Amino acid sequence: MAREIKLTHNLLIHVVFTETGLQLRSTNATYVFVNPHHLEAELLKEMWQNQEPHHPALQIMPDNYVPIADLLQLQTTQIKGRTFNIKAEITEIETTKEWSYKACPICNQSVLQVNTQWFCTRDGMQEKANTMYRIIVTLSDNTERINAVIFDHAGRQLLGMTCEELAEKEDPINTLYSLMSK
Repeated sequence: MAREIKLTHNLLIHVVFTETGLQLRSTNATYVFVNPHHLEAELLKEMWQNQEPHHPALQIMPDNYVPIADLLQLQTTQIKGRTFNIKAEITEIETTKEWSYKACPICNQSVLQVNTQWFCTRDGMQEKANTMYRIIVTLSDNTERINAVIFDHAGRQLLGMTCEELAEKEDPINTLYSLMSK
């Protein structure tokens, strides 16, 4: 299940939901894509457009925005397979936790360091690992707030640099704060 969140600068973010509800923190099941150009995104959009609405928040046209407060009132069964647009700002950034993670160069799953190598549960031992964005943020509109995770592709688009480039800066946290009000 995914929700499409449209931020100010015409960025589209898909927020993934679990069977038990909204996924608010990072797990291996959480993905955020900005302007995805793949079949799944098109299928989700088509599914949403062709389904019967049963809630006021579901009765919107694809280019309209749904208030976050309306989305938070929906049950998991009401959001499964549907896409929603919200217009929100990044109002908080969690900087006390890691804002990056080491990922398998093949599948981008989190890896564990084992001596000088990296272990991926899917692809086994790897000689190297990629450093990827995992920025925990709060998105707010004039109705409510929602937690989200900005992963690597979206982070690169929003910050204009790779996670490795940001990590090499003298004060990367200040650069992360540049996301505020975007």
